[in-house]
Amino acid sequence: MADTYSLTCLKCNVALELGGLFSTDENGVHVEELESTGMKENSTKAIHKYDEFVARALCKFLLLHRNHELRCISTTGEDYFIGTDGFIADLEAEDLVKTLVSAESFDPESEHCELESEIRDRKALGLYTSRPQV
Repeated sequence: MADTYSLTCLKCNVALELGGLFSTDENGVHVEELESTGMKENSTKAIHKYDEFVARALCKFLLLHRNHELRCISTTGEDYFIGTDGFIADLEAEDLVKTLVSAESFDPESEHCELESEIRDRKALGLYTSRPQV
C-alpha cells in the first residue's frame, strides 16, 4: 500500500500531490528502491512519473513558492498541519504547468530582505540555532 505525499507550502497553505510512495511490491515483498505511483493529470487521466510534466509542475511550484517554508509530507502529516494551522488547498499539477510566472513579480532584493526579516524573527523566537540539529 502506498502513502500519498505532497509538496506543501506552509506559508500559502497549498500542496502539490506527488503521488503515492511505496516500499513493497503488490505481493508485499520489500523493493530495494522507493517507488512512486506518479503524478496525475486530471484532464487526460494520465499518470506521469519522472517526465517533463512532473519537472514542469515541480519547477512552477518552486518558483511560485520561493523563499517559503516547504515540506514534503504524507497525507497523515498533512492532517496534522490542517489541525494546527488551518486548511491546505490541493493544487492541480496541470494548472501549475499552464501558469505563467511573471518576470515582473521577480524582485531578488525585496525577497532577500523578506527572508532576512523572517530569519531574524525565527531566531528571536528560538526557532533557529547557530548549528543545525542532527
